[in-house]
Amino acid sequence: MNFLESEIRALALVDIKSTNGFPSTFKRTCFSFFDKYYRDDDRINEFFQELNGLCITINCGYSVLFFHNVINICEEWENKYPDKLIHKGTPYYFYGMMNILRGDLEKGIMLMHQAYKEDLKLNLPEASKKDLPAHLFISLSDKTENHLFGQYVREVINFLEEKIVLYNDRHTRWINLDTIRGKFFENAAYEDERFYFVYCIFRLHKLEMEIEKSIKKNAAASYIYSSYIFDLCSFIESFLKAFYADYTFHNKKGEIIKNPNFRMYIAKLCQESNEGLTLDSDKMGRANTLVKSDFETTLTALLEDNLKDPEYVSTPKLIENDLTLTYCIRNQTGHDVHSRGFYFENSSKIVQAILNSIFFLIEIKLYRNHVITNSRHDLRDCPIIILRGILLTQKKGPVTRPFFTLALNHRHPQFGGGPPLNLKLTI
Repeated sequence: MNFLESEIRALALVDIKSTNGFPSTFKRTCFSFFDKYYRDDDRINEFFQELNGLCITINCGYSVLFFHNVINICEEWENKYPDKLIHKGTPYYFYGMMNILRGDLEKGIMLMHQAYKEDLKLNLPEASKKDLPAHLFISLSDKTENHLFGQYVREVINFLEEKIVLYNDRHTRWINLDTIRGKFFENAAYEDERFYFVYCIFRLHKLEMEIEKSIKKNAAASYIYSSYIFDLCSFIESFLKAFYADYTFHNKKGEIIKNPNFRMYIAKLCQESNEGLTLDSDKMGRANTLVKSDFETTLTALLEDNLKDPEYVSTPKLIENDLTLTYCIRNQTGHDVHSRGFYFENSSKIVQAILNSIFFLIEIKLYRNHVITNSRHDLRDCPIIILRGILLTQKKGPVTRPFFTLALNHRHPQFGGGPPLNLKLTI
């Protein structure tokens, strides 16, 4: 059952099949339909969904052109009536989907972003907006009931989940994609960073999974790999800047640093992690100096957790090597491309190290410290967390004295579900 009147459906079908260009009759039909139903989002969505159904039987290239013209019609109608708007989330979604299917990932992602922005204008509860197709896409959800692109996204999800498993195995952690969705993707404060990250993951998936290995072993491929790797490094730098936007950095003389650099942000993250990390700005600077003098040897040593230098961390933890490599790659790739073949030959290890750094950042700043900074002592969303050396005071409720919290959430859904077991030591 749909709301598209039969004569409109028939006219659209005839025009699509018989016209290579943009039919004026169809434009007039759209204007007439918008005049009548522009206030009814359901009818408008049914209209666009019907058009998509008609386009499915046609080649993808023409479908892209068709939805491009459909959106132009919508904008022309809105220009004619400046005080009226048509909900364009659905055509932008279909337009983005068609572009991605034909291989234009960058444009497709931008259109999906625009579809999401359009959906935010709908007069719907926030929970309902999260079930709309564009939001499901940019949140890496494979729900299929409202998401025509679910299978494609499922492939990208599998790719990302494999990277998360490797992070957990290497660093003995416990995060999963649900953690990233809940603490990062659904966090409105970091919406721009979410889009940047999802875009990077889609690009990596396309490069690693969709392009034949036989055409990657050349100079052009190495340049492309280095640009993708640089994008990941740029993402984590921008993410760190967002977290520490209100923090004032000082040099050793106590003077304010107006423009902190990437390694200062990483050093601050290590300090706040409460994991005994000793990696600081000077030690990363030393590693970067070694990279400049011997690019491949130094980066290989970091990739193999075997960098030995008296001015570097004496016994580095694995995450310190990942963070240092991320900084060095960002610094070198941003200025010049050395040993182009190195990026291709070690791309999987390099990408994983950078993703490890990103997952660590999400875990420390959004997952663990989210509990600490908000003094939330019901830790149902954490599998295992120990607040070491952090003194908390509960201002309201039956407990009025300071206490340490040890939460052993062995019944977290990740381990089978059930309520958490929280132990509180009152001082």
